[in-house]
Amino acid sequence: MSKANQHLEAVQAKIIEQMETVGSDWVKPWINAGIATNASTEKVYRGINLFHLGMICSEFGYEHNEWMTFKQAEAKGFKIISNKDMPDGKSTSQIIIFYKPMPKSKKYYTPSDNANFSNGKIPMIPMLKSYRVFNACQIDGYTPKAKAKLANHVNDLSKSKTKEIDLFFANTKANIKITGDVACYVPSIDEIRMPSKDSFFTAVDFYSTQAHESTHWTGSKTRLNRLKANAKFGSASYAFEELVAEIGSTFLCAKLGIEAQPREDHAKYLNSWIKVLKNDSKALYRAFSQAQKAVDFLDNLQEESLQQVA
Repeated sequence: MSKANQHLEAVQAKIIEQMETVGSDWVKPWINAGIATNASTEKVYRGINLFHLGMICSEFGYEHNEWMTFKQAEAKGFKIISNKDMPDGKSTSQIIIFYKPMPKSKKYYTPSDNANFSNGKIPMIPMLKSYRVFNACQIDGYTPKAKAKLANHVNDLSKSKTKEIDLFFANTKANIKITGDVACYVPSIDEIRMPSKDSFFTAVDFYSTQAHESTHWTGSKTRLNRLKANAKFGSASYAFEELVAEIGSTFLCAKLGIEAQPREDHAKYLNSWIKVLKNDSKALYRAFSQAQKAVDFLDNLQEESLQQVA
């Protein structure tokens, strides 16, 4: 088994442990660490890497969730501090995983692959690869940026922040109906149903829930085509979609500058999530990838709205 696959299994095992020990709060260790960023490119890490680096920061008490590769640090004139010179004598090095298209072996060609090869198109297959990054605390010469504070209760939301978040969801053009006392997405009529904001303990609870339902909304046939038809509560496909929405909500809340709030009603999904993850070593990676695609889709709608205004 490759190092990348070993790492993926280790991360999945750690998250299962989180679910089993802290329940619905399993996302908190990630969100409390801030957003994992490459200190050289200033780009935010994506998918499961984003979550994993946050968990590492929380576990080891790293003050900043910023990272660089050895070569990136060297190119900027910084130096990676020797492990023996670190306070605990340990390296902060962590694995980043990604899929890289690689030429497919001809012995595995399908008739379609043979046809593509005849037309000059080399069949490719995604291979899981990895590289390592170091935390800012191990990079001599680099000054970390100030960590943004996430709003985690109603008093932290200013009028301008509320307006910003409302605009984000309005730009999706989703059909959102404020009604009833249960939040849900109804695929048959393509409608998000949300209780009124004053039905929630805080505005952050309201927006965290809206982010969850908006992630479901991206899965319709006319968008990302992720939702499984007739998926019933308790089934693996139903549990997987709820996991995607939970992760998507966490990503969105971090993007919007608020702390995702675990919903009490999601405790009923925990055992189903754990079962899905234990039965499929790649399930967690797929869930994070699908959640990232959902967030990207919602982000693109923001750009479309700006272009229409212009």
